[in-house]
Amino acid sequence: PASAKYWSTLQFSAQGLQTLERLEGWGTQNDPAKGEIPGVCYDDSGGHGTVGYGHEYPGGYSCAWYMNNPNNPASSQYNYYKQHPMTQGSAAAVQLLNQDVQSKAVVPIEQQVNVQLTQQQFDALVIWTFNTGGGNYTHPKIPVNKRGGLAASDLLKNTNACNMNTVPSDFTHYDHVNGQVSCGLYRRDMVSSEIWISGSYTVPRDAFTCPPGSVK
Repeated sequence: PASAKYWSTLQFSAQGLQTLERLEGWGTQNDPAKGEIPGVCYDDSGGHGTVGYGHEYPGGYSCAWYMNNPNNPASSQYNYYKQHPMTQGSAAAVQLLNQDVQSKAVVPIEQQVNVQLTQQQFDALVIWTFNTGGGNYTHPKIPVNKRGGLAASDLLKNTNACNMNTVPSDFTHYDHVNGQVSCGLYRRDMVSSEIWISGSYTVPRDAFTCPPGSVK
């Protein structure tokens, strides 16, 4: 079993963090009319204002909204980074990513995974959960299959059942967008799967062939 003492000794590795930086990428969109400024804000695929390595601003609004509502409390981070733009690989950018990793991935994993993991298994699970989400695991009245993210996943079910050989194929269960396999999500999830299996952190996404019929 994984105790609180155990989790206090297991930390997301430097290799895992570097891999997550690579997978998240660095937004370079530059359309000032839309509030997009490198190192300050870019709209992600869902139209949410984002900065650095995938840090979504509070409220989930677009960059244009934060630009046009500077006095709203939700715009405070946007206002700060407009005065102090982040640069890729900077201490500020890595620190913000680390904070997000803890809240979005490490805490949900510690709350839901009941067994001990190897370092590579933990890193793979953190990278996957960072993208997929921890799910509504704090609301026990919600049926398991409705909780979303890690909480509703076969990956969690098989991990807790110690079916470790089954887990690698579970990483790609959430790679669909509007009913079709997303090539980008599939490749990202395959990187996590490879880390879980072999501990190899340097395999590029492009090393994996997308399934027939997948979309970009």
